[in-house]
Amino acid sequence: MEAAKNTNTAVVEMPEERRKIKVEKRIKLERLLKDMCINPEDVLVLKDKKPLTEDVWLKKGEEIEIYEVVSRG
Repeated sequence: MEAAKNTNTAVVEMPEERRKIKVEKRIKLERLLKDMCINPEDVLVLKDKKPLTEDVWLKKGEEIEIYEVVSRG
């Protein structure tokens, strides 16, 4: 028996290259991305390997990783 094909899929690519950022002051992630001219819809931001949302406040000294995400239909 053949498995049904899912036609509602998207391809997401995460390049190996990433930006690792050390936060220099308390700042909201949304503001940090804006200051870096990064569209929040184009990236995945991780802290301790967990995804963050734009409304998260970052503390001085925390490290985050920013991955560019590309989707194609």
